Amino acid sequence: MTSNEARSFARENQSDERFNHTEGVARAAAMLAELYGEDVERAKRAAFLHDALKEWDKGDLLQMIRRSDIIDSKTVEDCPKIYHAFAGGVYAKETLGLDDETANAIMYHTTGRYGMSRLEKIVMLADYISEERDFK
Repeated sequence: MTSNEARSFARENQSDERFNHTEGVARAAAMLAELYGEDVERAKRAAFLHDALKEWDKGDLLQMIRRSDIIDSKTVEDCPKIYHAFAGGVYAKETLGLDDETANAIMYHTTGRYGMSRLEKIVMLADYISEERDFK
């Protein structure tokens, strides 16, 4: 999947407001990837997919997480605000066929984790510094 295909997938699955955020994250991820020597295409692909499932039904997302062997669903069941991240990582790997590192960049963009790869850090940071953010 190319970053353009990931962008199209995000566009099809997000409201205008969410997609505006996603495009900002992709721009920030591309800038950070270039700055820190990561593959820009790969960073943009993960950024376009980071919130792609955010507006899907939470029950469907939880079922996707529970069916997966990637993570222990008990870890996230009490945190519905992050279902999209974990289900997004599962979907990226199992349905879209993306590699583990890209799936992890999507999965851990909200929580982080010990031993994050450069790509994972780029997507997480891009989500927080994208231009449309207005929090301190």
